[in-house]
Amino acid sequence: MKKILLTTILTLFLTSNSFAKNLPGMLPQEANPDYETLRYYHFRYLNRTSYYDKLSIKASSKPYEFKFNLKKNDQNKFIFKQLDKTALTSYLKYEDNQIVMDMKSTKFFLEDDLQLYGHSYGKTITSYILGHAICDEYIDGLDSKIDDWKLIKGSIYDKQKIIDLINMTAGDQKIVKYQYFKNRKGRVSDGNLKFLMMREDIKQKISKKKYNYNGLPANIILNYIYFKTQNNFSYLLDKIFKDKVGIKNEVYFTRHPNQNLDDGPIRAVFYATRYDYLRIARAMLIDWNNDTCVGQYLKTLYKNKIKKNESRQTQTPFVLAKAYAGFFHTDYPGMSKRHVMGMDGYGGQSLLIDFDNKIIIDVHAIHQNYNWKKIVLNPIKKGK
Repeated sequence: MKKILLTTILTLFLTSNSFAKNLPGMLPQEANPDYETLRYYHFRYLNRTSYYDKLSIKASSKPYEFKFNLKKNDQNKFIFKQLDKTALTSYLKYEDNQIVMDMKSTKFFLEDDLQLYGHSYGKTITSYILGHAICDEYIDGLDSKIDDWKLIKGSIYDKQKIIDLINMTAGDQKIVKYQYFKNRKGRVSDGNLKFLMMREDIKQKISKKKYNYNGLPANIILNYIYFKTQNNFSYLLDKIFKDKVGIKNEVYFTRHPNQNLDDGPIRAVFYATRYDYLRIARAMLIDWNNDTCVGQYLKTLYKNKIKKNESRQTQTPFVLAKAYAGFFHTDYPGMSKRHVMGMDGYGGQSLLIDFDNKIIIDVHAIHQNYNWKKIVLNPIKKGK
């Protein structure tokens, strides 16, 4: 009943905001929005799932319960000011096996059991699922080729190595960039993979392999995992999120509605509560430090990282991370030799994992107008 009421409120809010009729679907990074605009986009992002079906993983019967040892210091005061003055909505810091900082906005609707948009967090979480699929021997390894899947036969991605797709080095820079096809005729989210792979431009020859960030590789890998696991796909997701991570609430990817899973409708767009995102990051931290099979997979990603060579002038966390490692961002300023890997989502979602010092910082926002360096980068950089 609570979720039905929330959906109704979100829908009424969006349809009643006449001032926003001419606003773009995503708040531009260079925008300087007022409170009403931020509130509109907050609800819009929460309501994006109304256009899609869900690929859900239900809550664990034995969710992991965090320990809390909340600390008060000068940084807390600054973060509270950021929550009050900017589009920052949530701040969590985890160290010494406990949550030591836990703050959230009082300006914007944000209950603890609310599934938050992660945007490109879904790419990183797809990589984590891939690691489990490899360790459980559904997929041979990072150097194996996607040459057994008829859905992408004849496309530029046919017979490519998995490592090249997850490092965004598939040689597709003449076809797609970020979320758009280069000929401007459509977005990578405009249809399932079966539909997209029929495009003429997707059948071009591979260009020189270099980093080219875009939304297609993660969707391809996520649907490829389904193809390789078939009837065991739900079992694999439950094993990861319910049994291992111990999620307390439902989490889900979105998928194009009313379509067969064999046609590649799953989108690497992920939703989870603020605490369940932290639970997922905690599981990654444990895997790394316990040197499990999945931990070795994460370390292999780090060893095979590639330079981004981003040319954009805006100094966002996405740009400041100078390397990319299998759908993870890494090589943050002053930490190129540190084992720090992160998730980055459009509009200010940022999660950094310091595998060396066992620290996680996870923040959510509506827009990237808060002081990321001071509240995310610097605490990780200093190791405290």
